[in-house]
Amino acid sequence: MGEQFLYELLENSLPKDLYKTQFKFKDGNIADAVIKTATGLIAIDSKFPMENFKAMSIAETQDERDRLKKVFVRDVKARIDEISSKYILPAEGTTHFAIMYVPAENVFYELIVNTQEIEDYAKQKNVFLTSPNTLSYQVQSILVAYKQHELEKHAGEILKSLAGVKVEAEKFIDEMGVLERHIGNAYKTMDSVKTRFGKIFTRLETIQELEPPKEQAKLLE
Repeated sequence: MGEQFLYELLENSLPKDLYKTQFKFKDGNIADAVIKTATGLIAIDSKFPMENFKAMSIAETQDERDRLKKVFVRDVKARIDEISSKYILPAEGTTHFAIMYVPAENVFYELIVNTQEIEDYAKQKNVFLTSPNTLSYQVQSILVAYKQHELEKHAGEILKSLAGVKVEAEKFIDEMGVLERHIGNAYKTMDSVKTRFGKIFTRLETIQELEPPKEQAKLLE
């Protein structure tokens, strides 16, 4: 279940080309997943010893709980050692640290808050402990860094595109100015035509008023 949750988190958070599941190293060891970053591959292991934690949680006496916690701490340290030795391989392109994915928030809380020696031990071994929530935040941070890197990488192309858009915009503005002048000239011409037509119409009305009545016209004939 831990592996499945890890895969779903990566699938929902990162582009497919930014991570790989079941990544195999040259020595044959397989990490549950790696995240590809500018500084190297971050290996993630989700196999976590839960049996003694469950037994510790349901222990009926404090002595039994203390005994099982010591076993649980021993199991976790052994897993940290394994992750550190198997998945921190700078010669194969990894970063100088790896991630242990703790698949439950309550277990993560027990390790970080109530078991200081585990956190200190993990730091010594360059292993970061993460829970579903904390890994999600870390992945989002990696995604932001990736997008910023991509933006910087393509900055030249983006600036060229913006320059092209600017040139086209300037041409459009010039053409709009020409069109505006044409429309203005057309408006002035139309106004002049209307004025001249008004004058002609006035003259026609004047001429009609000067025509003699029909009876007077007959007498003139």
